[in-house]
Amino acid sequence: MDWLQPLRRALSCCAFLFFAGIGGASAATIVTVGSGCTYASLQAAIDAIHDTGPTYEMHVRAGYVGPPISYSNKSIWIFGGYPSCNAAEPIPFDGTNFGDLSTIDGSLNPGHPGIEVSGNARLAVHNFNIHNATHPGANGGGISYNGSGAHAFLAIQSTNINHNSAERGAGVFFRSTATDSAMSIEHHTWLEFNTASLSGGGIRLEGNVRLTMVDTPVSISNNRVTCNADTCAGGGLELRDQSVANIGSPGWNGQAVIFNNYALEGGGVAVANNAALNLYTTVAGQRARIDGNSGYFGGGVYVATSGGTPTVCLAGGGIDGNQTQGRGGSAIYVSTGGATHIYADSTDPECNPSGLPLFAGCVANQPCNTMNLNTDSEAGSMIWLDQGISAAIYLRHIEMRSNSGGYLVQDWANGDWQLSDCAIGANQMSQALVETWHNTLALVQCSIAGNAIASGKKVLKEDHAAPSSKFSLWNTIVWEPNNPTLGGTGHSVRNVIAPDSALWNPADFALYTNVSAADPQFVNVGTGDLHLMDASPAIDAAPSGTQYDLDNNPRGVDVAQGSGSPNLGTVDLGAYEVQHVATGVPVTFPPDETFDELGPVMTLPANWTTVSTHSESVWVLANDQADTGTYSAFAPDAHLANDATLTTTPFHVVHGGQVSFRHRVGLEAQDNVTAYDGARLEIRIGDEADFHEITEAGGQIVQGGYDHVIAQGVGNALPGAGVWSGDAPYASVLVALPHAANGQDVTLRWRVVTDQNNGWSGYWLDSIHVDPDDGQTDLDDDIFEDGFDPLPALRASPSSWLRG
Repeated sequence: MDWLQPLRRALSCCAFLFFAGIGGASAATIVTVGSGCTYASLQAAIDAIHDTGPTYEMHVRAGYVGPPISYSNKSIWIFGGYPSCNAAEPIPFDGTNFGDLSTIDGSLNPGHPGIEVSGNARLAVHNFNIHNATHPGANGGGISYNGSGAHAFLAIQSTNINHNSAERGAGVFFRSTATDSAMSIEHHTWLEFNTASLSGGGIRLEGNVRLTMVDTPVSISNNRVTCNADTCAGGGLELRDQSVANIGSPGWNGQAVIFNNYALEGGGVAVANNAALNLYTTVAGQRARIDGNSGYFGGGVYVATSGGTPTVCLAGGGIDGNQTQGRGGSAIYVSTGGATHIYADSTDPECNPSGLPLFAGCVANQPCNTMNLNTDSEAGSMIWLDQGISAAIYLRHIEMRSNSGGYLVQDWANGDWQLSDCAIGANQMSQALVETWHNTLALVQCSIAGNAIASGKKVLKEDHAAPSSKFSLWNTIVWEPNNPTLGGTGHSVRNVIAPDSALWNPADFALYTNVSAADPQFVNVGTGDLHLMDASPAIDAAPSGTQYDLDNNPRGVDVAQGSGSPNLGTVDLGAYEVQHVATGVPVTFPPDETFDELGPVMTLPANWTTVSTHSESVWVLANDQADTGTYSAFAPDAHLANDATLTTTPFHVVHGGQVSFRHRVGLEAQDNVTAYDGARLEIRIGDEADFHEITEAGGQIVQGGYDHVIAQGVGNALPGAGVWSGDAPYASVLVALPHAANGQDVTLRWRVVTDQNNGWSGYWLDSIHVDPDDGQTDLDDDIFEDGFDPLPALRASPSSWLRG
């Protein structure tokens, strides 16, 4: 068993290096515990260790039940579930076979944590059930870790920590004075039904601790904080001091990773001082979620700003289905007294998703982030910012749907506020949709429609007594015909559709440009579909906008003009960009594609498709490195693991087809042989479901073949594959299509794959030519029983690719 694997992974994610001096598994001294083993109890085995230098690995028999344990200044890995004393491997835990775990039962010695660790100590615990521990008036119920040495570390895998109680950190309490402390919660780990009397029902972190949760299944659920006073915080997780939580797990079995916890402040998570919460996706298309939690302030997340600047970041995260009673913040509540940063899908230095462990990125055709189905039972809000706060709030690529309360957003703070590429619909609010008191709240590329707001209440409400209380609307649709959109003066509106805008006086606005009252023609407001119909006046209604829409599709796609479109540019208003390509754009492929005919609309060819793991690293039309003319297709060399494809329309091959193209390569390589990033050509023949690499499908790269092989273990999706890589000027490639393509419709796909680290410039593609027929006829296939005919003679090459 590679027992260090999960620890190594956690360390590589978090850049902790204390294992450098320990070495591999052979450095550990193995001790067996249980009936018939070297020691009958864990505590006896621990007490027998007097040397604090080596790491001790304790193999504990399955079915072992023992009382709480404690130690100081030792490094011990406690691995349960071994079928016998001399077994080499534990019984694998699949989340159902709890009888095969080893157990620490706190009821056998009440008043102590299940595991208590202090000093210059390290701990890994696998395959255990830790329950029934009581630690009244003190910290740590299931596990209490008070580290004072360098490189403090706690790893938990295949373990259930449940029904424990303490004052703080009922499941796990982790405090460390070291500057590089790490905690890792690995797969098949549950922290549930733990109860804290003051704070941290599931987990409480103090000091410089970095928590990583990226595996599945894992869960922090059904934990509680029972007190009802100020600072009774963090039902599931409490972060304090400089602690950081990287939560990337999708949870398990459809249940959120942080689910159904309760505390007065922060039912799901409480973030205080200078702590940071990163909620992001590690599995493409599956958000990490805080769901179904409840409290009085901050059902999902409570941010305490006094004493520091806490940060909350979402990049493929969801704060959904949480509840509050009172002032609100059913999704997020920010308390008074300091500063805070709250971001969604942001590249700001405080919240850089590309640097997070195993970040997978957001996918096309679904919102990156969500705040849906949150409820305040009184007149509170979904997001509440209290007075006396300096806040930087940037929520991008976010859907806010089916929330209920007094307000969706209630902002009494000072600072910067922006919602962009957002869809807001089907919310039920008794006061207003958004209220701001002391600053300008910006709505950029948002669609707001289908919300139930109390009669006569404004959609966007300002504080008349505060001169700085304003709204700025840019490329936005606010379509609530039963309510006034705005009130007061001094707002800024540019490229806006609102039903009552015909009644607005431009002189009352600080900026008033391109405003319309025309029906935006959403697909179906009643079902929540706020995409635009083809005849929408919001199509191509702005000259510029954001880079990607809420579906993570590119902006600036010029389309066939609807009857109501003002045709003021190529960017659509609202959350979604219509992706139909403009009619009248000439189609030249097949046989040729030079991309130059697409310059006027700056889009890829009609009906070609591009798919990318990360929306910021897609194929685009470029004009900086063309082979012929002005334009080429370009895929950037991403700085994170990415898979970007460019797929042609199908074309028919008669016999002996060939394809030629020119390409410029600027993809990261280690040397002239090994690549970290690369490009290759793939083909789909007939009604095949999948694409195959061109030579694997039976084709032949006659000129300009692959020149590198992708390295192993670097996070690239194609380890060991042949690719084009390195740094090379435009060169020609000639490919003979597979024999199986004869008489078939085929589709070509250029694929650029990158690793999880640095990138170079990218990959340029130009001057594509397809020759579908060589004019020959196959000999009788009965002569060639293997089904393959001789490769036809290659024909003279077009001059466009003879230059390499």
